[in-house]
Amino acid sequence: MINTWQAKAIRKKASFKKRPSTINIQAVASAEKRLISTTGRLTPVTFYYPVRSGTAKLPIYINLHGGGFVHGDASQDDPYCRYIANEASCLVVNINYAKAPESPFPAALEESYEVIKWVVDHAESLGANKDRLAVGGQSAGGNLAAALTLLAAIRKEFSFSKQILNYPVLDLVTPSEEKPVLDENRVIPAKQMTFYNNCYVLDKESAKNPLASPIMAENMNGVPPALVITAEYDSLAEEAELYAAKLIKHGIEAEHRRFDGCEHAFTHDGPNRQAEEAWELIAGSLKTSLHTNEPASSSTTK
Repeated sequence: MINTWQAKAIRKKASFKKRPSTINIQAVASAEKRLISTTGRLTPVTFYYPVRSGTAKLPIYINLHGGGFVHGDASQDDPYCRYIANEASCLVVNINYAKAPESPFPAALEESYEVIKWVVDHAESLGANKDRLAVGGQSAGGNLAAALTLLAAIRKEFSFSKQILNYPVLDLVTPSEEKPVLDENRVIPAKQMTFYNNCYVLDKESAKNPLASPIMAENMNGVPPALVITAEYDSLAEEAELYAAKLIKHGIEAEHRRFDGCEHAFTHDGPNRQAEEAWELIAGSLKTSLHTNEPASSSTTK
């Protein structure tokens, strides 16, 4: 049985380790905090509106933060969301989803889906365009983003035009200690990863569900194009690279970019130069996907 006290201790420890943003914090037109009614609770969500002119309805980007499904919150992505809102000229919806082990799979996934459905249903009043919708996340948030595209393709209540997967965990089946490690001093310890995964999925059968482990997905009809970002010194890099290759194999456009010399969470923890490059890449990809009718010309991997 998962020790919830251990999870709480990890959260408390993580709260003291929050680092300043590697990128200058941008002003936005507004950052509106709301509570959206979902099954079982009121979900905290922040809406970021870009500094812009004009009256056109804004495309929408859904953001899901990282933290191993166990800790972290939406506020850690505040500088990132501000940047994306301005640079990609979109409404960014930053979801503070429920954490495991108190809320194990599929709680965070279903909660995030309900928030997105609410946003789509209220797009008119939000000044947004529900037909231009993208989703993305970091680490565990990348898992949720990938799973949301699979779930949306199944339910057909809305669809995404792009997914942004930043160093995502996509395989909860393979034991953490069996994942490739270039330098043990530069990766999340396998024991810690195992704890996170066991908090989120309570049994092996749940781990095999493609909505928990998107790498297990076989039916990818309706899944949107992807930008997949990985770090050289990250034990999760290989599964993300395999996922990008799998998307391409299924005829889905996928761009993979590996950042050499970087570790997990580098987009938020640095090095600054690589973080800035990644943010620019993400904003450019979203701007292309959300503001033009033409898809990118080819599938690439780097």
